[in-house]
Amino acid sequence: MFGKQTDKHGSNHVTDHYLAALARQHGLALATFDEPLSRAFPDEPALVELVL
Repeated sequence: MFGKQTDKHGSNHVTDHYLAALARQHGLALATFDEPLSRAFPDEPALVELVL
């Protein structure tokens, strides 16, 4: 039960998606340096903004 993590994305993935959902709920955008995260919501391109 508490052995190796089987989810390939891990807790960072959960946290990223939670923050994106929180931004959505408040009508905001999430700024990130994480390029894959910036592409994770193709139906909502303004939700996650990539900071270069």
